[in-house]
Amino acid sequence: MVENLCFTKMHGAGNDFVMADGADVPFEQRAGLSAALCRRRTSVGADGLILVTRLSATAIDVDFYNPDGSRAEMCGNGSRCAARFAVESLGVSRQHNMETVSGNLEASYEGPESIAVVMPAPGDLQLSHATVEGIELHHVTVGVPHTVVFADDITGWDDDRLRSLSRRLRFDRDLYPSGTNLNVASQSGEDRWRVRTYERGVEDITLACGTGNTATAFIAQELGLATFPFRSTVDGGSLAIDFRDGRYWLIGPARTVMTGQIHREALLGD
Repeated sequence: MVENLCFTKMHGAGNDFVMADGADVPFEQRAGLSAALCRRRTSVGADGLILVTRLSATAIDVDFYNPDGSRAEMCGNGSRCAARFAVESLGVSRQHNMETVSGNLEASYEGPESIAVVMPAPGDLQLSHATVEGIELHHVTVGVPHTVVFADDITGWDDDRLRSLSRRLRFDRDLYPSGTNLNVASQSGEDRWRVRTYERGVEDITLACGTGNTATAFIAQELGLATFPFRSTVDGGSLAIDFRDGRYWLIGPARTVMTGQIHREALLGD
C-alpha cells in the first residue's frame, strides 16, 4: 500500500477528510487506504478519504471514499474541500469543474470561508413515503440517498435516538435497498434551520453533511416549509443552500487542519 503519501487534513463545517493527490494513489489501493487512514486514534482519522486529480487548469477528478472503504458517489462538504485543495495545492483555477461518480459539478472558490459547489440535481423524490415509529419519512436522492424527518424541536433528538432510528432505516432493505442517510431538521428561527445527520458508510452521526442539507432544503421547499436561500446550523458550523440558474449550490467554508506525510505505521491494523 502507498507509503510516505503527502496529505492535507481538511474539514467543511466539521465534516473532516484526508485529502491527497489522486495521481499518487493507484485505483486498486484506494479503498484499503481509506479504511486505514480514516481510523480514529490509531491513524489520521476522518469521515472520508478524498483523492483529487488535476485534469487541466479548469478541471479535476474527485474520488470519494468512506471510512469503511466503500466508494461514495458524492460528498457535498468534501467537494468544497476538494475545490480548495485543487486551487491551493494543484494550481487549478478558482472556477473549475469536478468529475465525480455522480456526474460533473461546478465549483467556485472565493476564499476559505466561501466555497460554492453545485450539487447533483435532486431525484427520486418521495414525500411521506413511509411512517416508522410514528415518524413521517421523506426521501430524495442528491447524488446519494437521503431520508429527511422534520421535528418540532430537535432537542428531542439526542445522539442515541438519532443513531437508533438511523441504523434501523440504514439497513431496512425493503425501504432502502441501497441504504440511506438520515437527516432530522427543525426550524430554529425565521430563516434558519437546525439539521443533524447520520451518514451511511461513516455509520455514525457526522458534524455536517452537504448533500443531506441540500436534501433537507429541497424537501422543505417542496412541502412549503422554507424558501431559498436555506440557511442551516449543523453540529460543526453553518451552511447555506441556494437555488440559482436552475441549480442547487452548497455554500460554506473549507478549512485546513494540517499537512503532513503518512507513515507506514498509520496503515497497520491491530
